[in-house]
Amino acid sequence: MQGEKKDKIPAKKTEIENTIVSNKGPTFLRFLILFYYIQFYL
Repeated sequence: MQGEKKDKIPAKKTEIENTIVSNKGPTFLRFLILFYYIQFYL
């Protein structure tokens, strides 16, 4: 089960991180989105 989760998360996480990097969003925004994704997937 953990293997499946690890496969699903990186694709979306990378998408979000790429969007943040291109928008040069603040660091706290990054943590907010990552925190939201962790809650959403776990």
